[in-house]
Amino acid sequence: MLEECLSETARLMALAADCRATVERTRAILDHSWSFLQDVEQPLDGGPIFSANLAEALPFWREPSSGRSSIIAPAAIAPLAPSPNSARPFIANRLLRSLPPECCDLILSKAKRVKLKKGQVLEQPRVPVAFAYFVESGIVSLQAVGKGGGLLAFGLVGSDGMTGLPIVLRSMTTPLKVQTLISGEAWRISAADLQSCLDRSSALLDLLLSYVQAMLVQSAYVGLCGARHTARQRIRSWLLLAAAALGQDQIATTHQFVARLLGLRRATVSDCLAELQRSKAIAQRRGCVVILDAEQIAEEACECHRIVAAEFRHLWSGRLSRSPAVPASSGDRASFLSNEEATRSAAHS
Repeated sequence: MLEECLSETARLMALAADCRATVERTRAILDHSWSFLQDVEQPLDGGPIFSANLAEALPFWREPSSGRSSIIAPAAIAPLAPSPNSARPFIANRLLRSLPPECCDLILSKAKRVKLKKGQVLEQPRVPVAFAYFVESGIVSLQAVGKGGGLLAFGLVGSDGMTGLPIVLRSMTTPLKVQTLISGEAWRISAADLQSCLDRSSALLDLLLSYVQAMLVQSAYVGLCGARHTARQRIRSWLLLAAAALGQDQIATTHQFVARLLGLRRATVSDCLAELQRSKAIAQRRGCVVILDAEQIAEEACECHRIVAAEFRHLWSGRLSRSPAVPASSGDRASFLSNEEATRSAAHS
């Protein structure tokens, strides 16, 4: 009888522990949603706040009352109200929103909003690039492909970027593969139409060439990270870059896919994520990783993601004041970092 009581007690204690873990994960998600809704309902009067990019991902906000960290919409979020006389659709892509109104209208007149499905190949190696995609949501991965079918991801594109860089550079082909990592939406424009827009707008050409520069820096430091840093550091940096590109703390991916993208063993990725979960830095669900404490992840990550963030800050610096009043959806990604915090983050890097 005593053994049965002890066994039942142990079972109930294990069940209680599972319930506590579930409550913690639920509270983290509710904190994220509630903070976002509060900020949307109470926009600041300081003018429009534009979507986040890789530069604005760190450090993440820490809740002072409980000490828990999570990636949430900051108090500075202010959704852009559509102009009464504007026929433009809602736009989340930061490149498009940074263009002069007439240039943005020119792109949209030739573009079509499309769905991006997970695993969809947007560019094939050595095949002329037919379309460019200005990403609205989701993540697109730039990948180097080997002869044996192996691949290595060296770039992430979120709603602050685009694909089709060979079109901008007039090369039209690339040995790289571009594939949707997390499903979403994008504005798709044909190569011929984008080249026509580039010929007509020096502002568009200047912006996209600056973006190419930022992506070159990102690919260079992802390569350095793979060659010089440990698997633990690389996985942590990848989580931060992916969360920044998505603009949220939930990353829909699997251990196997992360391992393939980073050129690591699946067991290595699983061990690293399990360690982060034990330290309550992340929570894992089937096919999803939820970041709970981004500061803890950043402390043990390498400096590569900070350097990439600084380059994207340089890309956007000086462009906010020139950005057109393009309507943004209520789900527009919020800036994770104030300018003052961004400066401190760059100084620490």
